[in-house]
Amino acid sequence: AFVGRPRPADVDGDAAAGPRTVAAAFARDRHWAAGDDDAEARPPRTDAEDAALEACLLYELGWEAAAPVAAELPPSRYVVFPDARGVAASFVPPDVEALVGDAVADAPTCAAARGAVDRLLDAADALPATAHARYVVGFGLDGPRGALRDVADVAEARAAALLRLFGRLATSTERSSVVVLTRGVHPDAWGAPDGAGVWGGALWGAATSARVELAALRADPPAIACVDSGRRASSKALRREVQGALSDDVRLADGSRAVARLRPGRRHHAASALDVSPPAGVLVITGGTGALGLAVTRWLLELRARDVDAGAAAAATRICLLSRSGGASPAYVAGRGDLDAAARRAGASVEALAVDVGDDAALERALSDLGPVAGVVHAAGLLADAALAQEELAKLRA
Repeated sequence: AFVGRPRPADVDGDAAAGPRTVAAAFARDRHWAAGDDDAEARPPRTDAEDAALEACLLYELGWEAAAPVAAELPPSRYVVFPDARGVAASFVPPDVEALVGDAVADAPTCAAARGAVDRLLDAADALPATAHARYVVGFGLDGPRGALRDVADVAEARAAALLRLFGRLATSTERSSVVVLTRGVHPDAWGAPDGAGVWGGALWGAATSARVELAALRADPPAIACVDSGRRASSKALRREVQGALSDDVRLADGSRAVARLRPGRRHHAASALDVSPPAGVLVITGGTGALGLAVTRWLLELRARDVDAGAAAAATRICLLSRSGGASPAYVAGRGDLDAAARRAGASVEALAVDVGDDAALERALSDLGPVAGVVHAAGLLADAALAQEELAKLRA
């Protein structure tokens, strides 16, 4: 969710010439936000200076039309994590060695799904080394299936599959490549999504991180590309991507092919960045009493107040902030006065509830007490910094 205009004045631009090392357990070389003392030591920037700094620091993902993918010497082996319909496996050339696992979405339990993944990679490990192994991640083509808890189990199994795969590639010396197939991650590529894009977005994020991390760990890192398809993307186009040279993240829709490119970002303002109105009813924000959750709450209240000022029907909006600490959160306690004032201006109410969203029973009790939910913003998370190859499923589950 867009939570407001980025503030370049809060970024330590003087350190941009070289990263600052932070003395913390998870420290890496990064640029960090400047402290309050730094902000007071320099005069406020003008709007023109803000705009110039944004032009240097703010980038966004864009899409450029591209020619069909180039052909290359075909991989000598395919290892396929299939989708439920077997579409990904059908893209493997018939004359090339292929290992195809069981569909993760069809496994009756999360443990069974992880077992299917382990069996596939163990079988790949047992084969002799090959000139080029290509891993095809096809389960991003699947939408959600089954009840909510079953869907969560499938998501966990997919995360386990990627962790196992990227961990294997971090220590492997064979030439390899990975193509991740998804559907509907970029909604402007096709019509109304059916939920598949929610799963695929997480796969894109993991693949992007793995691309960076494996490049630092291996002299000959694997090529990793994501391919997102719309409803009218042809099977022939997808087959070319699976069999072709991997160099770009790709979007296929309406017979066209586009590749992802970073470009200078456009300036946004909170009032015009998203032309949306918060729905009336109960809005749930997980991790709601943390910094991100409170920022989203203030943004929703601003939008609601704008609608009220414009004469829109002032149906009741109730914002419920779920977190482990609930109303005892220091950030919530410190800002409650301002939050309550903003809620009154917006004709809404805000309350904090102590609920661990990782506890299924506790979450179900809280949701049953709240009644019908009109919208959810997921802002809960834990700081557990680690490379993907060293990441553990238990930390992702938390």
